[in-house]
Amino acid sequence: MRYALSLMAALLIIGCAADSGSVNAGSVPAVKFTGFTSSFVGAKELMQYNITFVSALKSSKKFAVVEGDEFKPLISKKTAVATTAAPNVQYLIRGDIAQLSGEFLVTVTMTDVSTGAVKGSWREKAATLQVVENAFWAIVKAM
Repeated sequence: MRYALSLMAALLIIGCAADSGSVNAGSVPAVKFTGFTSSFVGAKELMQYNITFVSALKSSKKFAVVEGDEFKPLISKKTAVATTAAPNVQYLIRGDIAQLSGEFLVTVTMTDVSTGAVKGSWREKAATLQVVENAFWAIVKAM
């Protein structure tokens, strides 16, 4: 398990090094992933899930992913509001990992920054936490 996590972290670092770090959305929307929430997943695991999901978003080539502290969103229940200027970020993406009847349910929601409208919401089930990351790739593919 540690080897797999180390390998995934190394691949992510290599991918980030290859990325210039700037957002050049071109024909793809610029997005900011605000992270997963969960009431039963530990902080370390949650951080790894966040890294893996961002990697899936980048690998899909469907989105230009904004990372770092240059954009800190504040999400209210009714609207998405950017607290700093990030004119090229179109969507905020957030996720939740829940347990339901012995299975794990991964939900990802994409919100339009300018209107606060939900652009889409996707769900995938996973039998165990060990395979929950497979759900991330399925969700990104469906987006």
